Amino acid sequence: MNPRYRVTLTEQERQELETLTKTAKTNAKRFLYARSLLLCDAGPQGPAWTVADTAEAMGVRHPARLNT
Repeated sequence: MNPRYRVTLTEQERQELETLTKTAKTNAKRFLYARSLLLCDAGPQGPAWTVADTAEAMGVRHPARLNT
């Protein structure tokens, strides 16, 4: 299955998200979003994980499986 959206972060966006995930003052929701974007980044610096792999690593449900 092809991904619906491709996440490609610039170096500046990547640095900002990494800073967010490393500070102790970030709330949980923001941390999850930032970390998920970093894992899904398909740019040259990113690991380009699939949504399913990212959801499993973050301990959340895959969006396609929310109704099951």
